[in-house]
Amino acid sequence: MKRRSISLAAVSALVLVLGPRVGPSAVLENAMASAERRHPLLFASAEEIARAKQRAAKHDWARAVYDGIIAGAERALVDAVEVPDRGGQWSHYYSCPKHGVRLKMESPTRHVCPHGGEVYSGWPYDDVAVTYTHHKYTADLENLGLAYAFTGDRRYAERAREILLAYAAKYAGYKIHDVRGGERASGGKRFAQTLDEAVSLVRVAWGYDLIYETLTPEDRERIETEFLRPSVEVILRNRAGKSNWQSWHNAGIAAVGFCLGDAGMIRTALDDPKHGFRYQMQASVLSDGSWYEGAPSYHFYALSALAYTSEAAHHAGINLYDIPAYKSLFDGPLDLVYPDLTFPGLNDADRFSLLGQERFYDLAYARYGGERYGAVVARGNRRNLFALLYGAETTPVDSDLAAGSVDLDGLGCAVLRDGIGADGRYLLLDYGPHGGGHGHPEKLQVLLYGLGQELAPDAGRLAYSVPMHGSWYRQTVAHNTIVVDQQSQQPTDGRLMLFHTEAGFQAARAVCTGAYEGVALDRTVIVLPDYIVDVYRAHSDAPHTYDWVYHNIGRVRADVTTFECRQPLGKDAGYQHLERLRRAQAPGAWRAAWQVEGGQVRLVAADGCGPAELFFADAPAQPPTTRMPLVICRREGEGAVFVSAIELVPRQVAHCVESIALKGWMGPPGARGLAIEVTTTDGVESFWIADDPETAGAQIVYVPAGGKKRAAP
Repeated sequence: MKRRSISLAAVSALVLVLGPRVGPSAVLENAMASAERRHPLLFASAEEIARAKQRAAKHDWARAVYDGIIAGAERALVDAVEVPDRGGQWSHYYSCPKHGVRLKMESPTRHVCPHGGEVYSGWPYDDVAVTYTHHKYTADLENLGLAYAFTGDRRYAERAREILLAYAAKYAGYKIHDVRGGERASGGKRFAQTLDEAVSLVRVAWGYDLIYETLTPEDRERIETEFLRPSVEVILRNRAGKSNWQSWHNAGIAAVGFCLGDAGMIRTALDDPKHGFRYQMQASVLSDGSWYEGAPSYHFYALSALAYTSEAAHHAGINLYDIPAYKSLFDGPLDLVYPDLTFPGLNDADRFSLLGQERFYDLAYARYGGERYGAVVARGNRRNLFALLYGAETTPVDSDLAAGSVDLDGLGCAVLRDGIGADGRYLLLDYGPHGGGHGHPEKLQVLLYGLGQELAPDAGRLAYSVPMHGSWYRQTVAHNTIVVDQQSQQPTDGRLMLFHTEAGFQAARAVCTGAYEGVALDRTVIVLPDYIVDVYRAHSDAPHTYDWVYHNIGRVRADVTTFECRQPLGKDAGYQHLERLRRAQAPGAWRAAWQVEGGQVRLVAADGCGPAELFFADAPAQPPTTRMPLVICRREGEGAVFVSAIELVPRQVAHCVESIALKGWMGPPGARGLAIEVTTTDGVESFWIADDPETAGAQIVYVPAGGKKRAAP
């Protein structure tokens, strides 16, 4: 039978395959020692287990994590082991197709929408219930293994053994199946995707590793040859290349490889030239430390897989933490977060808090140190497994997490920040790569945070099986940008032409020519202490309909007379979802205000941009059973320009902007620009924005009321 510890032959193979970066002496020393040691090695050494127990005795946060593991293990002892007879289905199916909300399981065959009361049964809902049972046993194995390591109570090890042997007996009989019930390479056995197969396998392998010493040679042989190795074979059917899928594939393969001392698996997981960990660091990590899919949710989803792989390697003496791109994945999110430490729902992402991801920063602080990592740890509650096993005993006091304005040039987001703390203002101009399969058609959209909350959000996502995810959340009209001819943008990227920050005057400008054939989009945003200027232009040689779209939370009122629209504004591209549609004419300037908690968002649209047709509607929001006000300003022609001032006005504070006007194009050929005047309570302020974003010299000239002229090159 193959030995569980890494053999000397395996070490030699690893050194040959991975080269000197592995640190062969460390691998050799670890391997020789592991042959004699009778304690877990995969993700936690005996020393780390002992320190975790000590932390639990000293710190309330550690005790909460420790007690949670023991409680989970105790629950796993209650019922007899009855692993399912078949594999489960895609969890994204477990939402109401009508309302988009997650279903409530009243029984394995009865699934109820909590919003509308609809009842679902049969495929795929009953099969998702099977998936949840597989997930339960996965969690049980981890809890039981850790509980045994912490306490030495053989009851936990015995129950984990029962689960592993039950799967060993049934795994061969599970059919390969994908999310449509077919047998594509992406399909799994316990689950409908190799992705989920791999995610679960990481924890399964750890549970096995933690109780290894209690198993007979015959038990180990059955578990390894009938469950663990076949699971890897299923995953290896699907070579996913650059993707979060492959990162999880690598994590599952690495977990089994390091657990069993299989040099071939380790080589595949770490150094496969088109799929391995090192390849992912080259292909999937952007220059600013963002995951290439451009969605914060998927950033941390991929990072979770990478963390498991790096820790398995770390415990075998292989250092993956010295790869700069890997470290940057911990840094990038810290430059993206809103002032309240939540993330915008860019692309296929949800709104969530950085502090909900603090386990990664407990790990990063343990492996790298660093003030900003420590700042995240200090702000969290530390009730996570990484903190219990690897975390520092103490956290830094008064550590700095503050981020200033930054161009995230890999992600393609220019972030302009003004103010301090959770009440600061934050404006994001999205110009970057589409984001692959999880990207949305929203080039040159803006997101706005202020008054202590997200004000103008990204649409985010729903469960992918819900029809509205595609018909609304992945449509351009669901974002704060321009829609041309009521059709969504093509997948594309833009270019940042200007990024300027100085005290009291910040600006960004981006262009995009690939969203619509023959149409160039050009947006400039200027952040000043009292208000924001937004200048969005569209150019074409042919006539088009241009819809400038803006979503904002709160109750909206406008200074125009509106009339009910009896017909939908459109039948597709998201327009079919607009409710309570109202229409107005704006021959010149117009105003709107959104009442929000803590104040008001005022938008003053400029005079001089030409007549416009306005549409006000309620649009799907998050959750999808709620609605958010939307305004569309529509102009037609070969080109259009939309100029506005946006002011965030706290309660009991008077507004600043009285009016804004486009004065026309001024300057000689080659240096012509758009002239804008803003009348404020302090006087008239003027702006000149170059017509050509690649013009030589200044792109923006700003003259404050009674102040000195400033220029942005």
